[in-house]
Amino acid sequence: MTQKNLKIKLGLLLLLVIICSVSADRLPNMEPEVQYFSPDGIVNASRTSGSHVNSTETAVPHITASYDSSVISKILGVVPFLGDNEDNPLALRKISSAEGLELYFLNQTRANEEKIAKDKALNSERKNFDFTSTESGKGLYNVESQKVSAPLTNGGSHLPAMMPENQVFSLDTATGYSQSRSGTDVASTFSTTNIQVTGVDEPDFVKNDGKYIYIISNKNLTIVDAFPPQNAKIDSQIPVEGDVSDIFLNGDRLVIFTGKNGQGWIKPAGSVAPVPSSEYQTHALVYSISNRAHPQLQRDISIPGKYQNARMIDGDIYVLNQESRNSGDYHMPVIYDGKREIPIRNIRAPQVPPDNYVFYSLTSFNIHNDAQPTAESFLLGRDSTLYVSTGNIYIAYKNQANNPGSLPTYKDSVVHRFGIKDGKISYKSTGTFPGYLLNQFSLDEYEGNLRVATTIDEPAATGGRSNGVYVLDPDMVMIGSLDHLASGEKIYSARFMGDLLYLVTFKTMDPLFVIDLSNPKNPGILGELKIPGYSDYLHPYDKTHLIGIGKDTAPSPFGFSTTGLKIALFDVSNLTDPIEVDHVVIGEKGSDSEVLNDHRAFLLDQSKNVMAIPVQEVIIGNYGRSPEFPQVWKGTYVFGIDPKAGFIEKGRIAQDNNSWIYNYDQGSAVKRSLLMDSILYTISHQNIMATDINDLSQPLANITL
Repeated sequence: MTQKNLKIKLGLLLLLVIICSVSADRLPNMEPEVQYFSPDGIVNASRTSGSHVNSTETAVPHITASYDSSVISKILGVVPFLGDNEDNPLALRKISSAEGLELYFLNQTRANEEKIAKDKALNSERKNFDFTSTESGKGLYNVESQKVSAPLTNGGSHLPAMMPENQVFSLDTATGYSQSRSGTDVASTFSTTNIQVTGVDEPDFVKNDGKYIYIISNKNLTIVDAFPPQNAKIDSQIPVEGDVSDIFLNGDRLVIFTGKNGQGWIKPAGSVAPVPSSEYQTHALVYSISNRAHPQLQRDISIPGKYQNARMIDGDIYVLNQESRNSGDYHMPVIYDGKREIPIRNIRAPQVPPDNYVFYSLTSFNIHNDAQPTAESFLLGRDSTLYVSTGNIYIAYKNQANNPGSLPTYKDSVVHRFGIKDGKISYKSTGTFPGYLLNQFSLDEYEGNLRVATTIDEPAATGGRSNGVYVLDPDMVMIGSLDHLASGEKIYSARFMGDLLYLVTFKTMDPLFVIDLSNPKNPGILGELKIPGYSDYLHPYDKTHLIGIGKDTAPSPFGFSTTGLKIALFDVSNLTDPIEVDHVVIGEKGSDSEVLNDHRAFLLDQSKNVMAIPVQEVIIGNYGRSPEFPQVWKGTYVFGIDPKAGFIEKGRIAQDNNSWIYNYDQGSAVKRSLLMDSILYTISHQNIMATDINDLSQPLANITL
């Protein structure tokens, strides 16, 4: 924007303000007008004399505009919102200039100051949304809450006691196997990353293609010629600068995500020319690995902010970044494809920014071609959860109401839906639901609807909290709910499988709930099982069996205490009466597994009847060890599974020769495992062990990274 154009726009704005002020002076019994941000741009709001903002009034009063808001929108770079979310204050509007972004925050600051002053005068606090609202069409809660009742019998309105024949869900995520490679020195089958949604690949620090293992370790990309294991060796090792995180692999292309501070150029509000700026940037480094001994960097895409997560669908990669800015920084974001500058033309923001807001960038590019990346930028809450289906990206976060002068409250969460197709990203809708999410497995898309499982802090509830299950349609309007579930407990794990949800809550016992979602408008409980301990991760074994991995518990003077690592097998063929077929407890208090924190550490191959669990096993009683100095064994437990009898231990693989020495060194702890034919590779940040699953007693290779 030139200095001349800026003066012209400011002059037009001043003229409109004067006209509006004159109009306001002619109205009787009216207070001076105050500017607010609205769905139609920046307009003037007026209230009758003597009125005030009460404890249930929103920060933005009813708005009456005395001029054409489209003119102001064009001047300020604030684009009116069009679509079904027009009346939803949490829906995302476009801000298309640094000046518009500055004014957006300026008006919110003024509104906050005014509200603080009024709240002090009235000695009251603004309350959160009313969760019992039945108003329809607003993207809030337009259905009556359903109370939890006793499990239904066969005569009830929900699913029958036995799993129906046409119950469909994918087990591809359970095996995660590909058979795309062939040759005498290439495995015929090999495992891939354990993912949540079929067809949506997730990044990890290690990938394989049935011949080579690609791993990030010690800030290097190491390519290991791993199969056959007798000839295993490192083919190449490439240093990678910055905070290296994840990789993607697709054919002969590999992408590394790394972040570091870099020099960039920004154009602040009111500035004629760009100015230099130091900001944290994420680099997506695209390599050609057709020659594994000499990988070639093909592309460097730089995205503002820190890498949060990513997904890949048919070679199209979607990357979510988070950027915290200093106060007064209103520049529009820019991504770089090499040296080519690609401005992000708009920032989407809700009507009122969350108190804990940060800037996000959602960028897409194809791993195989050089087409220009596309990106969207938006203003959301800091604590976000990403869920991706083959056609949509959902970003959810705790809704901290903009409530100046008081402590934050999180009674509900916000979710935004973005449509994706062939790398293109389009904002679709926004909604809310009670409570907060545990992780990505608390979200699931099914037949166009989004299902969520949440924990809700409710001071009036038993134990101060409860849980709920909610169904939102594509417009993110709630159409079904199941409230007041397991009062006093919180969700530890969730797994949606077709029309069913398996949910684990915990306080002193582990209830496993079977929840019917066949009628999205009327969710209901089918069955419940209470056993000691809890599961942090649930994984489908087949249509009638479920694996749970978590901690065992024992009574204590304070209620309960965790003991060893617990692996359980559940039979859910009778949906109204789930049972525990078998369980195994490994180690004593303090024993752990990477699976409890990261589902990508879990490996299951039903065709080979192999389940591999990375373990840090604490042993206190043996060898005269005291609780202060226990032994910690680091390695992998390998099991077979008989659905009727339970787990069959096949063996244990120690990751190094010092696995029994007391230390919690995470470098030697097993983080992942993978299969190439019958060879099981167990992976730490220090080394890769190769062992035949038919003879786990002797490793075939030990590759130091």
